[in-house]
Amino acid sequence: MQKTSIALVIAALLWPASAHAGSMEGQGRIINADGKWCWFTQAVEKKAASFLTAKGIVATMVFDDPACMAEATKEGLAFAARFNRGQIAKRIAGLVRGTWVTKDVVYDTASRYGPGMMQKAGECMVGAGKPATAIAINFVSDGSGITRVEYGHVYGCGKPL
Repeated sequence: MQKTSIALVIAALLWPASAHAGSMEGQGRIINADGKWCWFTQAVEKKAASFLTAKGIVATMVFDDPACMAEATKEGLAFAARFNRGQIAKRIAGLVRGTWVTKDVVYDTASRYGPGMMQKAGECMVGAGKPATAIAINFVSDGSGITRVEYGHVYGCGKPL
């Protein structure tokens, strides 16, 4: 009986962190450059996105508190922007595997690329060893922090950033 209670307590503690880990819609969180959790709400829709050349399925993360995803910290603007965007790319890579592409695809989240033929703007993340499998990512900022992130599946990326 005691082992069961411990297991239930551990499961209850872990639940908020993993409640939507495998889902493309709902709430989630990402750690920022200062080590704080930033919550977002995510929705998926079929639309003509401003950063894609064709209508497609696009997921949108909207941060509850844009100041949480600030692009400037005591370490400086460049570090925070790289870290926050890198964390978001890792989260997206985890969400899309098994949903938009097969689970064996591993995205290169460290090296992102410029827009390919299916993108007007944003960054592109390619599947390692699978150059045709890519995710377009468009970071929307209010000047002080990342307010929204849109992403969609595309065919290939452009040149390295």
